Amino acid sequence: MSDLTEEEQVERMRVWWGQYGLVTIVALVAFAAGFIGVTQWKAGKQAHSEAASLLFDDAVEAADASDITLLVQSRNRLVADYNDTPYASQAGLRLAALYVQRGETDEAQRVLTEVLANEKGQLLEPVVATRLARVQIYREDAEAALQTLDGISEGVYGPVISSVRGDALAALGRVDDAAAAYAAAIADEDSQQLVDPVIVNMKIAALSTTFSEPLPEPAAVEPTADTQDDGDSAP
Repeated sequence: MSDLTEEEQVERMRVWWGQYGLVTIVALVAFAAGFIGVTQWKAGKQAHSEAASLLFDDAVEAADASDITLLVQSRNRLVADYNDTPYASQAGLRLAALYVQRGETDEAQRVLTEVLANEKGQLLEPVVATRLARVQIYREDAEAALQTLDGISEGVYGPVISSVRGDALAALGRVDDAAAAYAAAIADEDSQQLVDPVIVNMKIAALSTTFSEPLPEPAAVEPTADTQDDGDSAP
């Protein structure tokens, strides 16, 4: 093209622009609109999350103060406007815990059932399921507790689920199955980070009063300072 005269170069540019100029402009406009749209979407998403976080802070303060009215209001707003964030479910868990403290286990079960439906297949699902199952066991509905735990993706939370399943089976008098579930809950050392092996072994030993065959030998474990009792706490 360097051998062309200036007039010829201009003519070629004019011809090219006539063929592709409009397409080029449309492409540039589309790119700019897309970039602006993505930027605005990200900013809106961040603002949405920050607003939910502030409202969740109100829920936490209400829970700490045992202010059931304010906690219900905060949780309802989160469910209505921010149910796509983790804060709605977290507020539901705090509300259910406060209901349990107040002895209103029927309300706790209702809230946990709603939260579990919202967390289906999500990270919090096993946590919510075990809390709901504990409430159901406390309300003498161990069959419902087993149904709640069935089909839950256990993952690293497996020891807690096994422990709570053992509680439900024991409540139903299925002591052999209960003993097996408790044994599974403390089958490896990693489980001690989630359940207290001492308490689980006590539960296994307690089954011997109604179990007609030898129970699994209690696991030889030493309690650790950071052992969590999430699988054996009250609902």
